[in-house]
Amino acid sequence: HPQPHRSSIAALMLSLYPLSLALATSRPPVGAALEAAVTPSDIFAAAERIDPPYPPYEFSHRHMEQDVHQRKRQSLASNALGRLSRLLVGGGCDAARSAALRDARLPRLLLCAAVPSASVADGACASLDTVVARHVATSLAALAALCAADAASSSSVHGGAASEELRPLCGGARLLADRADALAERMSLASAVSSRWAARRLFGTDAAVPRLDARAAELPYD
Repeated sequence: HPQPHRSSIAALMLSLYPLSLALATSRPPVGAALEAAVTPSDIFAAAERIDPPYPPYEFSHRHMEQDVHQRKRQSLASNALGRLSRLLVGGGCDAARSAALRDARLPRLLLCAAVPSASVADGACASLDTVVARHVATSLAALAALCAADAASSSSVHGGAASEELRPLCGGARLLADRADALAERMSLASAVSSRWAARRLFGTDAAVPRLDARAAELPYD
């Protein structure tokens, strides 16, 4: 049998090089990276790849304005916040939790979770609202759990300075609470109660969430 010419083999290897390089350097999808994350740094690194919601950030591609991608953005951000909460709420992680809450990347992640779709407004579609409400409730509860744990561990050390350090989170937190209240009727009772607790934990008993208050009004406790 004739042997292939060496130059042909070299040409074939060169043609396959871009493919092998792409496979070697490819990253898993954001969702898979979040599921595999074992540290806050892993979570933030994956979350940085979530397309941002609006200026001053810009969509990486115009099609990211489509509602399916807007809802995916909220879902991924909700997953990231949930992962942070599960990883950092509990004993033995005070320092890591404190660092994560003060990480410069967290306000952007909150906005990714909190900002509604650029294509379909809340209230325009009941079935979509039900899905979005679940993500909003998860995000709000995760943030409140992190902040509550931080307050409990840092109050004796930092005093009032701790709340000032978390001020960059206020915008995203307020938007999450407002959306949770607006979507209260689309939440399960458990999610509505959780969201109400989270809003009050973040903003005190004067948190303006009248629809969530109404959902919980007939429960035998406040």
